[in-house]
Amino acid sequence: MKTIITKSSLLFIGILFIGSLGINAQSVKPQDATILFENNVRPCLLVSLDPEPKTLKQAWKEYLEDNYNFKLEGISLFQNKDILSAENVKIDKISPYGMNFYTQILENENGSEMKVFASFGIDEFIDKTNKPTEYKLMNEILESFLKVYLPKYYTNEVNDTKKRVTDLTLEINKLNDEINNDHGKIETLKKEIEELTKKTEMNQNALELNKKKLITREEKLSRIKNQLNNL
Repeated sequence: MKTIITKSSLLFIGILFIGSLGINAQSVKPQDATILFENNVRPCLLVSLDPEPKTLKQAWKEYLEDNYNFKLEGISLFQNKDILSAENVKIDKISPYGMNFYTQILENENGSEMKVFASFGIDEFIDKTNKPTEYKLMNEILESFLKVYLPKYYTNEVNDTKKRVTDLTLEINKLNDEINNDHGKIETLKKEIEELTKKTEMNQNALELNKKKLITREEKLSRIKNQLNNL
């Protein structure tokens, strides 16, 4: 077989990529949940997403800063906290009053678990029962982020995978060319070895014949010398 390396590896990569999207299915619709925060159980919105925590934190921070004009603390070049927070900020979409806005993002088996929650003051947390309007608006903020961020994230993932497939295709083609070239060299060397073997056999036969001739001629020389000495 001339080509040892095949493009089946590209199919394998594709299967892995598609499988990762299916097996590790994310829950993109926010769910009602709770979180233990400062020794108390608090209401929150929960989503389970594929992106890794640090990537997700940075994207969430940038989205809120660009669209709602407040900055989450806890993620930066030198920080990577589990809970990001913005204290006493005004989020006009939710309320005209100052509030505390929190997000916990932890790694899980699929990627990240993201919990979003908020409060007015120390102990007035937004929940579905007591603050239904604010809770709904907080949910809309999270959904709007997911609608913007996830398509970009997966587009980048697809583009990265396409580039990887292209790079691997080029590498496989290069390796196949080298294998074929080496195969050609091997065939050439085989022919040269066959020719040299034939020449060696011919020379060996000629050597044996000339050894016999040498013995015969030495004997003849000896006899001729003896005859000449007797003249």
